[in-house]
Amino acid sequence: MRQTKRLYGAMLAVLSILTIAGCRLLDIKGTTYSVELAISGIPEADSRGITGDEAVDSVSVVATDSGDVQVGSGALSKDGSGVWRTVMSIGAPGLLTFAAEARDIGSNVLYQGSTQVNITGVGDSVLIPMVKAILMITIPGGTFQMGSTYNSDEQPEHTVMVSSFMMNKYEVTQSQYQTVMGTNPSWYNANDDAPDCPVEQVSWYDVLVFCNRLSMQEGLTPVYTISGSTDPSVWGSVPLTSSSTWNAATMNLAANGYRLPTEAEWEYATRGGTTTTYYWGESTADETISPYEWYAYNSTNNTHGVGQKTPNAYGLCDMLGNVSEWCWDWFGTYPSEVQTDPVGPFSGSYRILRGGSIGGTWATLRSAYRDCLDPEYRSHIFGFRVVRRAP
Repeated sequence: MRQTKRLYGAMLAVLSILTIAGCRLLDIKGTTYSVELAISGIPEADSRGITGDEAVDSVSVVATDSGDVQVGSGALSKDGSGVWRTVMSIGAPGLLTFAAEARDIGSNVLYQGSTQVNITGVGDSVLIPMVKAILMITIPGGTFQMGSTYNSDEQPEHTVMVSSFMMNKYEVTQSQYQTVMGTNPSWYNANDDAPDCPVEQVSWYDVLVFCNRLSMQEGLTPVYTISGSTDPSVWGSVPLTSSSTWNAATMNLAANGYRLPTEAEWEYATRGGTTTTYYWGESTADETISPYEWYAYNSTNNTHGVGQKTPNAYGLCDMLGNVSEWCWDWFGTYPSEVQTDPVGPFSGSYRILRGGSIGGTWATLRSAYRDCLDPEYRSHIFGFRVVRRAP
C-alpha cells in the first residue's frame, strides 16, 4: 500500500497559470501528490475593450500523451480572491502536451495556448504562452448595393446577394500569425502592444499558407489548393515575384477551413446593413471618425492593438483602418447585373485590398473604396482577416 502511494504521487504535478511579460503562461511544477491548476492575469475586460458576454467565463486545461490520448483535464473556477483554480490528476508521466483555453459565456475561445513537456513526476516545470484566439462572428446573409459613384472603379453600383458566413472579429494579430507560421514579418513589431497589433508585411501568397496551416492545425478541411495539394509544406517557398503556379490557386468554398473573404463578403460585412458612405454615417470630421478607426489623423504612424475602436453593426473592429486587408478576388470591372456570392474575375494581374490604413484619409475609409496590388507585394500597411463558411 505504501509503495502504491509513492508511485501514485510520483505521477502527479502542480500546475499554475501565470502572466509573464504580458503573456498568459502555464507553469507546471513538480510535486508528489496532486495537480493544482491556477490562472491569473486574464481580466474581465482586456485591452481590446472586451466586456460583458465576451469576458472570460471559463478556463480549462487538457493533457494528452504522445499518442494523443487524454491523460488529464481540469475545469477551473474562481476562488475567493478571483484566481482561477482546480486540481487535476495526470494519468501517466512522459512527454505530454498541455493545451489551455479560456472561453466566454457563449463558449467562444478568447485565449489559447499549448506546449509539450516531459513529465517525470519530480521538479517538472514548463511555460505555455497564451495568445488571443481568432474570434469568429456569424454574418447573416442578405442583399446589398455594392460599389459607389465616387470612383470609376467602384462603378456601377449593383445588387449582390451574399450567403451567411463567419468572419474574424479582428484583423489577424502578430502573435496569432507567429503561432501558426513561426515567424513575425511585421514592421511594427517593437510597439508596446505589438503582439496584439495586426500582422503586416504579408503578401497575398503568404496569407494562403497561413489559412491552410491554421485549418490543418485545427483539424479543419483546408480551402486552398495549389498544384493539386492543400498542404502548404509541398507548395515550396512563397514566391517573391508573381507566380503563375500560385496565381492558379483554387478555393473550395464547401470546405470548413479558414480563407480570405471575397470582395463582396468584405464590403457586405463592413457596411453592416448601412447604405451610407461610412458605417458611422456621412461625416468626414476627424472627431467623428476617430472613435471608429486608426488612420492618418490619430495613428501617429503606428499600428495599434486590434479592437480598441468602436465596432460596426456586426461587431467587427478595424474594418476601415489600422491596416488594409487582402481579399480573394482578382481586380476587375464590376458587372451591372445582379450577382449571388461572386468571387471576382477568373484571372488578372492584381489582387484586391480593402479598407483604409494608418496612413489613410477619409477618402480611403469609405466602405466602397477599392485598392489592388500584385499578390507577391508586402507592405507595412497590408494585413488581413479570415472568414469561414457558416456551420
